[in-house]
Amino acid sequence: MFEIRRDIGPFEECELIDHKANSRVQVFPGRGGIITSFTIEGKELFYLEKDTILDTTRSVRGGNPILFPLCGGLPDDTYQFKDISYKIKQHGFGRTNAWKVTGEDTEDAAILTIELTSDETTLASFPFHFTVKYHYILKGNTLTIRQEYINRGYIHDPEVAMPFATGFHPYFLATDKSKLQFDLPASQYVDHVSGEPSTFKGFPFEAPVIDWVFTDVHSPIAIVTNPTDGYRLTLKSENVYKYLVFWTLIGKDFFCLEPWTARRNALNTGTDLQYVPPRSSLTFEFSMVGELL
Repeated sequence: MFEIRRDIGPFEECELIDHKANSRVQVFPGRGGIITSFTIEGKELFYLEKDTILDTTRSVRGGNPILFPLCGGLPDDTYQFKDISYKIKQHGFGRTNAWKVTGEDTEDAAILTIELTSDETTLASFPFHFTVKYHYILKGNTLTIRQEYINRGYIHDPEVAMPFATGFHPYFLATDKSKLQFDLPASQYVDHVSGEPSTFKGFPFEAPVIDWVFTDVHSPIAIVTNPTDGYRLTLKSENVYKYLVFWTLIGKDFFCLEPWTARRNALNTGTDLQYVPPRSSLTFEFSMVGELL
């Protein structure tokens, strides 16, 4: 039996439930469409600093923030498109703008559809009329995010394709990171802090920060086993997600393993950008599977 519950508070809160599997997903559409909780049999997989949910002056730290229309940041938060300069903040406005619930379905899974549509604020930093639809699908211990990116027209010419990058920034709970076991589909990475490339030989969790982008992803599956917190996590993504970013901070009980379609500064370099033809759409899919140990 599947169920969707909606509670209207300071921010609307939606809960997807699979009663048979005893799995749940919590979503705050008005706070960047973010998933804040993913539990299986009562065990939480996500990390969340709850005070950041209600404080709109802060980015939510935890859950699964949405990255759109870029991943990472830009020099001086600035990019050029057709000889015009635009400013946009790190990771874009997908994670900060309010999304709207546009659909529910509980027949074969718990499915919540949310939507982000361009407005005057987004057009000032990203000059396209667009609609982005996310279908959050919970079935068993699997959370699937089916995405649709629709180009409704460049503001100066309706025949221009819409460039963008997208990804996710999931925070996973890890109370002892030294015990984590990784099966990653890549061996080469670049340290975002130093800019140095290297071969993966494990994570130095004693470092103040680890911020690495894996650049040779060769498989759509990444697996992390967390014996301390009692779960195994499998991330499954389409080939469009060419990069995996690993980020963590010392003293914080989380690690982030993030699928990105393009690297930092892609809106300037053009490297690995996705392009939606006029009046058309692109669809991608990403899923997380939890297993208790």
